[in-house]
Formats: sequence, structure tokens, C-alpha cells
Amino acid sequence: MITKEMLEQAQRDFDAAKARVAEARMATATRQPNPKSTKGAPIWDLVIADMHARDHVGRQKYGTPLQAHNGRDVLQDAYEEALDLAVYLRQAIEERRG
Repeated sequence: MITKEMLEQAQRDFDAAKARVAEARMATATRQPNPKSTKGAPIWDLVIADMHARDHVGRQKYGTPLQAHNGRDVLQDAYEEALDLAVYLRQAIEERRG
């Protein structure tokens, strides 16, 4: 018979294994050099331009700019977008590794 103590021990073992995997991945992370100045456009400028473009797309699609108290759950929307971002980032990392 499986006891509560056995289940709790299994959970602790699982959590410890997950922590070891996370530590191993962090240990193999690539150290980054300091950035160098280049002739490329400043990234902030590119991001701001992208934000203006996204605003335009949203206004065209929904007929209104994004505003507070618009009937949507902004935290849920942002969380779902963050999850999508995490998946895309992980995909890029895996593809870079080959």
C-alpha cells in the first residue's frame, strides 16, 4: 500500500532531481562578452518603431487603441504572451544547438 509518507518522499526526490537538472543546465550556459559598438541601428529605436507598428495593426484589427478597462483580463493576456515567448526562446536555443 502506498502511504502519504511515500508520496511525499517521491515528491521530494522528484523536486531534487529537477533542481539538479536546472543546475546542470545553468553550469553549461555560455558566458557573454561585453557588447561592442557597431554601425547598426540602436535596438531601442527598433523596438519603439516595432511598438508603433503593433499599435497600428491593433487599431486596424480592433478599431480602437489598446486602453485600460477594455473588458479583457490584461494579466491573463500578458501571461499567455509570456508563455509563448518562453516557447519561442527555447526553440531558438535548441535550434542553435543543432
